[in-house]
Amino acid sequence: MKIGPTTHISRPRPSVSTGQTERARAVDVVQWSGQNNSEFRPAAFLNRASGEYLALVPTHPSDRDEFVAGVEQIQSVVAEAMYGGRWPEDSELPSLPAQGRPGDPARNGGQTMSEQLVANDLIALYREVAPHVQHNPQMHQRLASSIHVCQSGLQSRVLRRDYPDYYFSLPGSLQQDAEREAARWGRFTDAR
Repeated sequence: MKIGPTTHISRPRPSVSTGQTERARAVDVVQWSGQNNSEFRPAAFLNRASGEYLALVPTHPSDRDEFVAGVEQIQSVVAEAMYGGRWPEDSELPSLPAQGRPGDPARNGGQTMSEQLVANDLIALYREVAPHVQHNPQMHQRLASSIHVCQSGLQSRVLRRDYPDYYFSLPGSLQQDAEREAARWGRFTDAR
C-alpha cells in the first residue's frame, strides 16, 4: 500500500475504560481519505473497462470468461504492486474524465467504438501502473500478460466479425452488436 499525505493511519490506544481496551485489540486500520484518491486511478480505469466490456453483446460463449479471467489477474497484480494486496472499494475510486468519441473502426484495427473505449482504458491502466512495477520484471510481465488476456478477448470479437464463416459466433450476436453500436453512436456500423 502506498502511504501518502492523504492517508490516515489510526491505531486504537488502550486506556482505562473497558470500551477503549476492546478497541486496543483491534487490528491497525488504514483509512483512505476521499480528498485525493488519485492513487486509485488504475482501479477506476479497470472498473470502467470491465463495465464497458460486460455491456457488449457476447459474440461467443467464452467471451466474458476470458475477459473476466484477465481482469482478475490484473486486479491481483495492481493490488500487490500499488495497494498492499487490497483492492479498493468502488466508493474509494476517483471519478475519471469522460473519454472522447472513439475513432472510426476502419482506422482502429476493426474495433467497434465501444471496444475502443475498453482498449483505451486498459492502455491508460497500463500507463498508470507500469512505473510501479518496472523495478520488478516478473511483476511487469504479469501485468502485461494479464492485460494481453483482456486485449485478446477484444481481438477475438474483431476476428468473428471479419471472418464469420471461419470463427464461430453465437447466432444473431453479430447483428445485435452492430445494432447496439448504431444505437449508441448514432450511425449504422456494419456487422461485416
